Amino acid sequence: MQEIPENVTISTNQETISAEHLKQLLEISTQLSSTLQLDELLSLVMKVATELTNTETASILLVDKNTGQLHFAASTDDFVPENIVVPLDNSIAGWVVRHGRSLILGDVQGDTRFYANVDKNLEFVTRSMLAVPLSTSQGVLGALEVINKRDNSPYTGQDVALMESLASQSAVAILNAHLFNQSDLLAEIMHEIKTPLMAITSASELMARPDLPGEKHGELMGMINRESRRLSRMTRDFL
Repeated sequence: MQEIPENVTISTNQETISAEHLKQLLEISTQLSSTLQLDELLSLVMKVATELTNTETASILLVDKNTGQLHFAASTDDFVPENIVVPLDNSIAGWVVRHGRSLILGDVQGDTRFYANVDKNLEFVTRSMLAVPLSTSQGVLGALEVINKRDNSPYTGQDVALMESLASQSAVAILNAHLFNQSDLLAEIMHEIKTPLMAITSASELMARPDLPGEKHGELMGMINRESRRLSRMTRDFL
């Protein structure tokens, strides 16, 4: 495990959440569970994260399973383009994802894990940051970050407790939205392959008939070949 600089505080989950904030989190939980639309869900998390911590901006980075890197799934007012990629190694979000632990950074620019390319691309200055993991029973999906307190005060244990609670709810909602979208894709795939499969099945059954005229045999074989090639193309496209 990497050595943690002095300006870093690790969450201990010992901070209590006020009754007012608890009420807000319960309301947020209801809202998060009421939608399976990922964009709507992420926008809500961005809004709530900045409000709860009195922060300038927030972002969600998710792990891309294909590349093993992090990409910005959402940011306040879409401030960060989604095509900006952050490595798992040598980045604050990557450290949070790999260790499954929260970080408070009072001096981001002085931290060796800070990935400065994002600030350079956006002409932005990250002063302070709180980053928490988006953890589920299936692993860590990514990280939720809040950046720069509006009054320049440091992030506190109370902020950590709030963000960890929000991140826990958000991670489950994000996972459910992904599963829902995958089920939609699966339904679309099944619908698309149904037609060529039915054509192949029907042609095969007809070819098995002993009274099938000889000239029809070649016609049905041609249909089977065409629909088989069609299925092959569809499989490549979906995969």
